[in-house]
Amino acid sequence: MERIGCAAAYDYAQRYSRPLISKRYAHQRSWKMKSKTVRLNSTRWIDTSADRNDLIVFFDVIDTDAMGSREEASRTVSGQLLMGISRSLQSMWRLDFHSLEKILVEYAKQHLQDRIIDNALQTEEELQLSTSNAPDRSPYPPDELTFTFPILFDVVLPSA
Repeated sequence: MERIGCAAAYDYAQRYSRPLISKRYAHQRSWKMKSKTVRLNSTRWIDTSADRNDLIVFFDVIDTDAMGSREEASRTVSGQLLMGISRSLQSMWRLDFHSLEKILVEYAKQHLQDRIIDNALQTEEELQLSTSNAPDRSPYPPDELTFTFPILFDVVLPSA
């Protein structure tokens, strides 16, 4: 087998889109997409006297590359998302509480993903759904949704 020089090895790596990085610089893998892992831990219904139903979704956002490492705790942000839905919208969508929880968890996943991508996530978030800001029909079929806590999903961050 013929040995090739550094320049030829670099050209080969560029051609086949696999960067040539020594072990010393392996932690600087710029070709790897940065992502966050979101863990929805649990939900809790809140009693309210207003004309809406409120559900709190407890979540953690973790740097994906720290998952399972000793750094995981220090690279985790915990928070809660208050999901509210007006009772008129709930009746338009014809949802019982079990189906409503499924729909609100799906909305929570989408909201958290959007906030992470926009780099605007706070530890206390709120999203209120009503007839003025939601569709006339539920965008998610509740009988097709199933979940058990914790719910994990990844959010790929846009390149800077």
